[in-house]
Amino acid sequence: MRAAGNDEDTNQRAALRTAAVVPWLVTVAQSLAKGQEPLAPRPELGYVGSYLATLTGGAPSAEHVTVLSRYLVLTIDHGFNNSTFTARTVASTGTDLTSCLVTSAQDGTLKCRVVTRSAASRVPSCLGQGR
Repeated sequence: MRAAGNDEDTNQRAALRTAAVVPWLVTVAQSLAKGQEPLAPRPELGYVGSYLATLTGGAPSAEHVTVLSRYLVLTIDHGFNNSTFTARTVASTGTDLTSCLVTSAQDGTLKCRVVTRSAASRVPSCLGQGR
């Protein structure tokens, strides 16, 4: 599906909508897999707080929100894997958002099985250690 006009403003709005919806869809899939009712997003908790609340079913602590926020920034800065690289490369051609996502998903799930040990990949083991 190509965005109407495929101009920068349209693509940016599509990217923001996708970034806002995908984490919630992940929590919906997890809830359904557990036989539970999906929870509605809680925008008053902020982006990360809402994700954690819909994932766990309860209001997250400030510490958990801070830790996950830092992890996400670290991942963005240092944790790009093969599928992310593919998406960025495809995006640099000026194509639409759907093409970027489909191409990177195909690359990541069907072709590339590389596991990296970036700094971001070590953060989850530190979450329970108060670091």
